[in-house]
Amino acid sequence: MHAFLNRLGMRATRGRWKVGLVEDADDFNDSSANAFLKTLEEPPPNSVLILRGTSAEQQLPTIRSRCQVVRFRPLSPADVAAVLADHGVADPGRVDRLVRLAGGSPGQARVTTTGCGRSPTGSARTRSRIGWKRAPRPKFASTARCR
Repeated sequence: MHAFLNRLGMRATRGRWKVGLVEDADDFNDSSANAFLKTLEEPPPNSVLILRGTSAEQQLPTIRSRCQVVRFRPLSPADVAAVLADHGVADPGRVDRLVRLAGGSPGQARVTTTGCGRSPTGSARTRSRIGWKRAPRPKFASTARCR
């Protein structure tokens, strides 16, 4: 966290703005949360900070009070199917099952196809029918690291 905040404090090398993305704000420990809070109280000029987490309630109240919550709605089944097609899932039966398991989350559909990251919704019986096996969640979930 300290290296991230130090880089954020530097001048932008291209353009006028800097954007900092915290992949999983739910993983903050006391030290990182307090360091991040200090940056939120006095942000560097021309910077935008984005925190990604599973719920606002898991963040410190002092961090929540300084942030604007943006909730993303699930995508339509057709959009999730298009993402799967873009990632090489061609079997219509498998696409249909993955779309139902993903619950509108293309990331969840990708995790289900690769077998890494967080477990999908749905029963264990359904997961076993599509050949999905549990895998440990990476510290920072990212589909690019699942290869």
